[in-house]
Amino acid sequence: MSSSHENPKVRNVMTIDPTPVSFINKEVYDYAAKQATGNAYQAVAQSMAQMIQNANTTLLNTEALVQATQAVFMKKAASAPSPAVAAKWAEAAAKAAVPLTDMIKFVGEVGTTADDILNGFPVGRGNVPSASQEEEVL
Repeated sequence: MSSSHENPKVRNVMTIDPTPVSFINKEVYDYAAKQATGNAYQAVAQSMAQMIQNANTTLLNTEALVQATQAVFMKKAASAPSPAVAAKWAEAAAKAAVPLTDMIKFVGEVGTTADDILNGFPVGRGNVPSASQEEEVL
């Protein structure tokens, strides 16, 4: 009688063909890599959107402060005892708008920076796997 290791129906674990396992591992890894890349790009995009929203909120707050300051200065100018004093308050009201001008420039820079970060991200614009590409992997 022959031993069990000679029986062709009994397979030794060490002799199993690893090709199907390697194929499955590669398919899973490729899909996971695409998913991870898409998730990372989404997180970066959301961070950039939040950065722009925060800059815009700061702009709105600055605008409110400038308008309030200008209103006070114009009220002071209107009730000034002399035209010379009124002119100084009017000049101060005009200078109060400088922070708003600076903030508008800052918001533009934030937007440009966000765009640069997204374009510089390894996935880049347009390289995120589409739904049809993901279905092909599945």
